Amino acid sequence: MFSSVREKGMVALAFVMIILFVITIVTLFSAQVIVTENKIYDSAENNIDALNAAQAGVDSALVYLNRNVSSVTGNASPTGLDVCASASNTVCLASNTLQACTSSPEGPTTTLSNNATYTMKFSCVTASDTTTLKITSYGVSADGSATRTVSAIVKSYVYGSAINYPPPSGSGASSIPLVTSGAVSLSQSSNLTASSTGATVA
Repeated sequence: MFSSVREKGMVALAFVMIILFVITIVTLFSAQVIVTENKIYDSAENNIDALNAAQAGVDSALVYLNRNVSSVTGNASPTGLDVCASASNTVCLASNTLQACTSSPEGPTTTLSNNATYTMKFSCVTASDTTTLKITSYGVSADGSATRTVSAIVKSYVYGSAINYPPPSGSGASSIPLVTSGAVSLSQSSNLTASSTGATVA
């Protein structure tokens, strides 16, 4: 009888050890799954942050370009594209200041509120053509683990600084359209023609 109790105790002990072993394996596996899922989530979040930073760079560049087109396209390098004397001319924008670009994509960076950064660059597409520019923005996540690039080709829709500047030869345009959300003051021999009816507006 004493050996029977001892055998039952050994079986119970072995059973408990097997259950503890299985629980340990399940716990370790679950922990590994959680760690892997966290890595996947962090990676996805960092990629989104990098993409958003790159897009913020393009948005910032468009605003700056619309307000300072002559600063971007004029001026000798490194603070401007030097009238696109070469198709390889580039200029970077950081903190609303044009600067020389360093090795791409590293360069002057702007930091966003989530600590992601972007480097923004204007470049010429064609030599001697300042009406078509390329904007490239490199976004980097806060921890530096993800980078994304967003590029846009932009074309000026008003040629020159004056509205009456002649359209480019070969464009087929006889005049440049004028769109306004407010009043327009005409002076000297200016006139405005409504394109839908051909009637002179003023």
